[in-house]
Amino acid sequence: MRIDRLDAQVPAGNLILQGILDWQDSFDAKVRATGSNFDIRRVIPDDYADFKAYAPQKLNGRLSLHYQQKNSTGNIELDADLRQRDGEHVNANIVQGKTSAKSTQVAPWYIDAKWQNLIRRDVPNIGNIDSPRGQADVIIRGSRLSVDANAVINELNAAPKGNYDVRVRKAGDVIDINRLNYKGVVGDLSGTGQIQLANKKRPLTWQIDARTNGLLPKQYRSDLPLERLTGSVSARGRLLTITKGGVSGQRHIITLNKTDLQAQLDATQDGRAIGITGAGDAKIDIVGGELSMFDARFKGQVDTADVPKGRLSIDAAGTPKFISIRKLNYNGEAGAVNAKGVIDLRKNIGWTIDGRFDKFNLGYFLPNNPAIITGDLKTSGEWQTAPKNSKNAAGKLQRFAVNFDGVLDAEQLPAGKLTIDASGDDQLIRIKRFRHVGAAGSIDAKGTVDVRQGIAWILTQ
Repeated sequence: MRIDRLDAQVPAGNLILQGILDWQDSFDAKVRATGSNFDIRRVIPDDYADFKAYAPQKLNGRLSLHYQQKNSTGNIELDADLRQRDGEHVNANIVQGKTSAKSTQVAPWYIDAKWQNLIRRDVPNIGNIDSPRGQADVIIRGSRLSVDANAVINELNAAPKGNYDVRVRKAGDVIDINRLNYKGVVGDLSGTGQIQLANKKRPLTWQIDARTNGLLPKQYRSDLPLERLTGSVSARGRLLTITKGGVSGQRHIITLNKTDLQAQLDATQDGRAIGITGAGDAKIDIVGGELSMFDARFKGQVDTADVPKGRLSIDAAGTPKFISIRKLNYNGEAGAVNAKGVIDLRKNIGWTIDGRFDKFNLGYFLPNNPAIITGDLKTSGEWQTAPKNSKNAAGKLQRFAVNFDGVLDAEQLPAGKLTIDASGDDQLIRIKRFRHVGAAGSIDAKGTVDVRQGIAWILTQ
């Protein structure tokens, strides 16, 4: 049957149909639909409601369809070509494969699609889609999905703008990312990974091995202090849904199997370069869009200016306002340190530190006062930062206490055993005991140092 022309003015819009319907051997249909403000989504059956958001909102152009119940190999095949007046062009070939008579598997569908100027708005779970061009080879077999795609993306959920080359396989709840290559406004990234979607028995889990020759996080979010990132990372993690105080959030459980990264911070951090090599793990709670708590461990090396090279091991937990450092071990070119303590940011900047130093060179941090110390140190204190709305105001040392018992080797003092027990604030220092025993003799003193008006001191032996 030949349809030379069929004009339809229906609630969905205006449509002109032409085509040929052939039942001679098997059903074969060639149809061309020309639309003017025709609402395609209204005529898509409810059985395919999940796909409505992927169709254009309106047909303002031409849609050509060729349906074959049996193609040259006896399979169902559909060719579709959409050309809109706004420049959108989508071409797709869809073929249903075959299975043997004894097979219990679902017959696969093969989809080969190409597009230009593809724009969709408010797609469920995705948001907006804006792709100037791309192509995808898709295989669907029941719940199994295979996608090979290459596309230019201007907008796709949280994905940054750029060129994407991906190979994804989905079987049930498991998504394998066999290839991910990105190059765009935020630099480049390549990698592989796996995502296991959440179900009743397990939370969402993921794994990734990624490498970058230059990732630019600040181009993605301007408030990030990270200018550039290079190197590689291998990590895995889980994502759980939690509730705290009636507010929902997420718990991220992350394991860094191997990290070799070089970071370049932005101008707010004086452009500092940091190299990080090592492994670790962390538990991070995000509630109401903000950091609620963390629990993290790291073993490796941190290479940056003014910090001596060496092996670093840290175990810390807390909140944005209160951090407990359960262990901080360093062993490197500046000596060795084993320490623990607390950083309290609830009011000012408070600290409590208990550490053991072994031939530790303070000269790395105080170049004008080089000294090597070995011994036990306990210190606590509180620093009040300057008010933000006052340009000329300075910070203030509210209180401090220090207790050291060990060996000091410094240019200003002869080598010997040193004991210090002192406390005070930015105006008055109380020395309960200052004892030094060395090659030059010994001294054992106590007293005060008053800095309220110049420097005045009272020391007694």
